[in-house]
Amino acid sequence: MSSTTRLEFPKIASLSAYRPEKRTGSCSVELRNVNLTYRNRKNSVPVLHDINLRLFDDDFVCVLGPSGCGKTSLLNVLAGYNTDITGEVLVHGSQHSRPDPRVGVVFQQPNLFPWLNVEKNVEFGLVMKGIPRKERTSVSAHYIHLVDLDGSKKLLPHQLSGGMKQRAAIAMTLAADSKIVLLDEPFSGLDALTREAMQRHLRSIWKTSNKCFFFITHDVEEALLISTRILIMNAHPGRIAWDFHNPLRQDGDADFDKIRADKEFVPLRSALVDLIQGDDEADSRKVS
Repeated sequence: MSSTTRLEFPKIASLSAYRPEKRTGSCSVELRNVNLTYRNRKNSVPVLHDINLRLFDDDFVCVLGPSGCGKTSLLNVLAGYNTDITGEVLVHGSQHSRPDPRVGVVFQQPNLFPWLNVEKNVEFGLVMKGIPRKERTSVSAHYIHLVDLDGSKKLLPHQLSGGMKQRAAIAMTLAADSKIVLLDEPFSGLDALTREAMQRHLRSIWKTSNKCFFFITHDVEEALLISTRILIMNAHPGRIAWDFHNPLRQDGDADFDKIRADKEFVPLRSALVDLIQGDDEADSRKVS
């Protein structure tokens, strides 16, 4: 049975036209019949069920769903952290069962070394690979420029704002030559203005980097603004219920103001919120 259900929204036209079709482009990641169960001596809890998913090099995927639906567990499977699974995880066609430099992760809290400045943090993965100094300086300079931190590269993490720290963490991940970038609610701790600035930065970075981005969020508006493709997960057990191309991103380069002004923006946002809350309420009724 497919893990993806046909989309029908009463508030707007059906989004079935935007469901991903079979694609011939380069597939970055493929999950085949993946299941994850957490076990202890007395209980077993199914966390992910029948996950079938293909991510492509030009995807910017946002994942939505109620708390506890398995979004972060799915990200951990993609990262190679959760290995107690059935099914297959393939990265560029090869088996993926442990952390791999091809798959980078940006966490909720920037994972920077506090004793290293921005430049040295960005170079760290290259040092571990044995890349010569001249080459790693060139690579780090490229990604520091990409995230607009040229004037801050000699600063230590404690001297940076929250948004600057996250940009440094993104540069660190990209510089390590990760082909897929996993982001676990990286902007959740930022204020509203900084968050929107970072969303704009991230869109620009994605367009320039030619990498697949897989972004976990609880914010429906954020997903509609930045993604090219949206997954919605249901809970107990976690499964992909909906998978569709973002209809507000069909012209590619629309800016945030244009997207918000689109006549479908508000009804689409409301419909997605209803879907997520409806699944959450259904699970609450099961528990009660």
